[in-house]
Parts: sequence; C-alpha cells; structure tokens
Amino acid sequence: MAADATTIAAVGGFIFTNLPRPWLVPVVLALAIAAAVWSWRRYGPAPGGRVTGLIARGSRALAMSLLVMMAAGPAWRSTATTITPGTLFVAVDGSASMAQTDLLGDRPRIALADELHQALQPVIDPTHTDLHWSLV
Repeated sequence: MAADATTIAAVGGFIFTNLPRPWLVPVVLALAIAAAVWSWRRYGPAPGGRVTGLIARGSRALAMSLLVMMAAGPAWRSTATTITPGTLFVAVDGSASMAQTDLLGDRPRIALADELHQALQPVIDPTHTDLHWSLV
C-alpha cells in the first residue's frame, strides 16, 4: 500500500524582500510616485519639441519610479504544501503463546490482533498513511 506525496495547495504572491513590514509598501509606492512627479517637473531642462519633451520626461519619471521600486526588492514567492504519507508498522507476535486462549471468550490471542487489523483498515486514509502489517 504505497502512497505517493500529494500537493494539496500552491499559492503565489508578489512581495518586497527588503521591506520588513507590510505597511511600508504604500510608503514605497508614495515615494515612487513622488520621484516620478519630481523628475517630470523639476529634474533637468525640458528638451526642445513637444513630443521629444514628453518622451524624455516620461522616461525620466519611469526610471526614477522604477529605481525606488527596485530598492524595495520585488520578488514573486510561491509556496506549495505537500503531504508526505506517514508509515505505520504493526508487528504482531506469532509465537506459540499467541495461540493460547484468553479468559474472555475463549479465543486465541492472535484473533485479537486480527480484529485490530480489520478495525484499522477503514480508519486509515491510504493517501496519508502506509500501513504495514507483519506477523513476527
């Protein structure tokens, strides 16, 4: 009864590795927006021409905001939960003393071990536990 490992959940999410607290994410986003606005309005002279000026300012604003965001250490984290089945070994004494009858019901002791085996079968989930039964 060998059961393989089963993955039950896989979760992915975007995180910032250099931010120790989650509440700092809005702060970093605000800094990125502020850097973009500052570079759009104040940083360097505006190049000549309307289209050229828009492209240059947009590129500067994008570069400044990306610089702030990259300092926060963006990363994609995925977590998978895997269940590896446990193994249950049951060893039953097979010596001559197990053939002796007990006072309760005049049955041999080995019959109690067989009842235990039959009772464990429906209870054990084969996807989470391997059951090995042996007479020693």
